[in-house]
Amino acid sequence: MATNLASNKTVKWSSWHTLLLLIIIVGTPLLVRWMLAPNPFLFDGESALAPGGELLWVWWTWVLGLLLFATVAGGGITGCWPFGWLINEQYRMSLSRLQMCLWTIVVLASFATAVSINLVNRHLQDALHVAIPADLWLLLGISTTALVASPLILADKKKQNTNIPERQRTLASMDMRYADAQAVPEQEAKARSSGQLARNTSPAEASFADLLRGEQVGNCNVVDVARLQNLFFTLILVVVYTLALLESFELQMIDGGVISAFPDVDAAFAALLGVSTTGYLAAKGVNYQPLQNP
Repeated sequence: MATNLASNKTVKWSSWHTLLLLIIIVGTPLLVRWMLAPNPFLFDGESALAPGGELLWVWWTWVLGLLLFATVAGGGITGCWPFGWLINEQYRMSLSRLQMCLWTIVVLASFATAVSINLVNRHLQDALHVAIPADLWLLLGISTTALVASPLILADKKKQNTNIPERQRTLASMDMRYADAQAVPEQEAKARSSGQLARNTSPAEASFADLLRGEQVGNCNVVDVARLQNLFFTLILVVVYTLALLESFELQMIDGGVISAFPDVDAAFAALLGVSTTGYLAAKGVNYQPLQNP
């Protein structure tokens, strides 16, 4: 007999999630328009923002709008708030997802900010002509490659036989309830591994520690240095480029009132992220415990 999914109480998505997403989609640009446009009823013909402060306010509004959209979508699908959008198929928070989302949010929010300010300043013909340098597309490509390549590399790990003694030792070291490897229940041990990969039993168990610990049964209880390096490089490069981008936008507004281009990305900038991501992906292919024959 066919199952009625609409009546399944375990389904997390509801009409409220759909409504919230629609409100965010419609409300974010309307809020930006209200902040930038003169409001004769409340501000006597002046902008809702103090002169010179519109850039940061508009940029943060777009950033928060994108983050809210991801939060509602992730929470509706996984049932976890507010970072359900970072959880992968192993019910762990994914570093490649974080990397991809950070660059996507920075680029999209900045492009939307530039277009919004250009439109309000009546630069209609040039509003959408905001040049994005090729090296920035390269950074997005590196992040996309990490996101796509990660599950391809790990797919082979899922097919390999779990090293049962190593799995028991690892789980015992991570859970204070168990005095030794023999105390770990077999059913729980099976639920927490998929081939050579470690996994959580539900999305609710995902945590920020997943961004730093290894993904395999043999190293999920220690810090993965390749992941740590990639996280450092990603956060530093995102912050540095965002600061340079906002400064560039402000100077363009002062010079001509129109924002026409993102700042250039130095080749060394992209190389740093590329080298770090290469090491991060290469580390995924290494077996951190002896394989066990069937």
